[in-house]
Amino acid sequence: MQHPLSRDRRRASGRRWAAGLLVGATGGGGCVPPSLGNEFETQSAANTVTVYDVRRGLVESGASVRLDGLVATTPRGPDDRELYVQDPAGGPESGIRVELEHPSPGLVVATGDAVSLRATVLSRYGERYLMVESLGQVSVGPGTPVVPSPVSGVVSWDAWNGVVIELDAATVTGCGDARGVVPLDVGVGLDPRSEAVSLGTGDALGGLVALVTGRSDRIELWLRPGDGPASHSAAGGCATTVAGLRATPPTGRVALPAVVLTAVGPTGLFLQDPDPAEATGVELVVPDAAALAPLAPGDQLALEAVADQRDGRQVLRLDQPGLLTITGTAPATATALAPGALFDTDGAPLTEHDGALVSLGALGLTGSTGIGRVGTEAGIFVDDALYDDIPETGDWELDGVLRVDADRVLLLPRGPEDLRALAGDTGG
Repeated sequence: MQHPLSRDRRRASGRRWAAGLLVGATGGGGCVPPSLGNEFETQSAANTVTVYDVRRGLVESGASVRLDGLVATTPRGPDDRELYVQDPAGGPESGIRVELEHPSPGLVVATGDAVSLRATVLSRYGERYLMVESLGQVSVGPGTPVVPSPVSGVVSWDAWNGVVIELDAATVTGCGDARGVVPLDVGVGLDPRSEAVSLGTGDALGGLVALVTGRSDRIELWLRPGDGPASHSAAGGCATTVAGLRATPPTGRVALPAVVLTAVGPTGLFLQDPDPAEATGVELVVPDAAALAPLAPGDQLALEAVADQRDGRQVLRLDQPGLLTITGTAPATATALAPGALFDTDGAPLTEHDGALVSLGALGLTGSTGIGRVGTEAGIFVDDALYDDIPETGDWELDGVLRVDADRVLLLPRGPEDLRALAGDTGG
């Protein structure tokens, strides 16, 4: 593995390439556009190279190069440390990834912007890329998005790394991995994290526009905002139910065409089947709850998410808010359960009840066991993750959703209606 060179070695390498190297996409001389930073210098057209030369290894690793006439194929915000650029002519080896060595909050790039830059050529894990050392080495101006390069029957994807393509046809061959990337029959994965495209085993895709990203050991197609297939024949290969999730814990993408929302929290939702069996449910982790439309218990939903782990529990992660829709309403019914039914004969929590909406009947509260958590005589803890006015003592009828891991059972009441005092207890 080759690591980025030190600043002194980069400068020495740059001096060996006298006056630097210029990419002149327009065929002009060595003029420096007035918008370029002070770190650019006039360079000779006789030393012209292209992004194709960099990708093909005709420029040595560690060399300092000047590239003009490129187009940004991904946006770059104040906190991003990389972006992709491409020669607008397209084709194999026309695109490349650019890393920023230092934070550059003032550098904002939109997809389609024209980009000029000075950078150091580096190589890692079989990928050749560019390292930019400072904000003054990048110039951005108005441009036009690149036209996707048509591809079919690709034998090796390495040459297409960093290039926006249009793949004529592909079939999804599985539900994918924990990142939500699904495999295609053309030898690469498809990553839809930035564009809401429903995907399942057996889906046939035509005219698929995407950015090729990755390294030689793992090349993937990244759907940027607006990317996707021109035609999509869905086979429904990753659809299941909440009970199905519990019976056979999945990997990768999961489609739930009909579930009922039982609770809404600050970081996630709780779901169950319309007719829950044996107190089953699942928690859906939502990284950006503000991106969702207002939701309430009793909403019936259709969604697609990614199977994940959270605190040792099997959960789902909503990576594409656009793939969650409200389809109607249905009762959010709590399953009546004796508290002892949440443990096996050895007293270990039964994790298959994690995420379920339950009614546990009468329980005696035994006092605070920590911030926001109260113990009970049954060994269950009442937690304030969804409702923060939890009493600490007294006898109560308790409802709520469960979080169950290998060590403990937590009951999360959703509001005052889930806590009903017995014999005048107030919990004071």
